[in-house]
Amino acid sequence: MIHGRSFVRPRTREALAEMQTRNRANLIDFVERQTALTKQYSPYDTGNNRDSIDWEEIPGTELGFLIYTQSGYGGFLEVGTFRMEGRLYFRQAFRVVLREFQWKVHR
Repeated sequence: MIHGRSFVRPRTREALAEMQTRNRANLIDFVERQTALTKQYSPYDTGNNRDSIDWEEIPGTELGFLIYTQSGYGGFLEVGTFRMEGRLYFRQAFRVVLREFQWKVHR
């Protein structure tokens, strides 16, 4: 008590650290779910593209993640070429996961 009044100790630093921890955990859940759905939606013949889809944290960032394919042609499958229409499997997975997480946050 200070001069007959209650004193509330500011805990902004602790609150921000807790929020960042929770945000990071939620973002990892999002990225893992999107990676799984992207693999599921990936058009495949041999499965090479599907099997090469993965994610990683971007070094030097607090909340940066990258979902990618290393097949060499995953981008062409997504956006298409002049001979082949794109299949939008990354975008489709992102939209589904975004709706799931928006529902999760708003409930």
